[in-house]
Amino acid sequence: MAYKQINISSGHSINCQGASGYINEVTEARKVVDRVYEMCKAVGIEVYKYHDTASSSSQNLANIVNFHNRFKDGIDVSIHFNAYQTTNNPMGVEVCYYSQSSLASSVSSAIAKAGGFKNRGAKERTGLYFLKHTSKPSILIEVCFCDSKADVDLYHKNFDAICASIVKALTGAVYNAPKPQHAPAPAKPTTKVMYRVVTGSYASRENAEAQVKKLKDAGFDSFITTK
Repeated sequence: MAYKQINISSGHSINCQGASGYINEVTEARKVVDRVYEMCKAVGIEVYKYHDTASSSSQNLANIVNFHNRFKDGIDVSIHFNAYQTTNNPMGVEVCYYSQSSLASSVSSAIAKAGGFKNRGAKERTGLYFLKHTSKPSILIEVCFCDSKADVDLYHKNFDAICASIVKALTGAVYNAPKPQHAPAPAKPTTKVMYRVVTGSYASRENAEAQVKKLKDAGFDSFITTK
């Protein structure tokens, strides 16, 4: 199903931190939310975003759910980053769901393809507060593992493609980055170039005047200068 509205939030808060490793979950989740928001705006999709600032986990979860339940329409999306243990090995993307198994599977596949991640697929997680208490279709995206060096490298390399894949998987809309604008080439000078022909230098003014007369008689403009 292609949704016409996305309600998207970042997991945790700046005062209630999540996972960390090579990158910080809260910081990067906000970046993804902001970029998905920008891309939705660019392609004409109705979109609403939220970043929480609560200092307790219970209040943080309540605030996020309250934000999503303000809206009657659209798909509710929570952005997270996973963690297990520090590793250089690839770990991958997964998308958690309460009842939207098909959607979760397609979003996970899209992100895996765009980011070059291992596809961990759709995960049924009916106990997650966000999925359990939102009133509309919802998914929770674990973009990649923040303690996997391989995942983080791919995430940085393919950030825009990952965000665009989320937009497309949820709405069907394709975001195309605007082409860079190059400064116009400087205009070529239009001044006509004139070339001067010197026919000789004379110690005697009389000889110089005689030469000028010959040139003028032959149809060439000429003059005498002492420079």
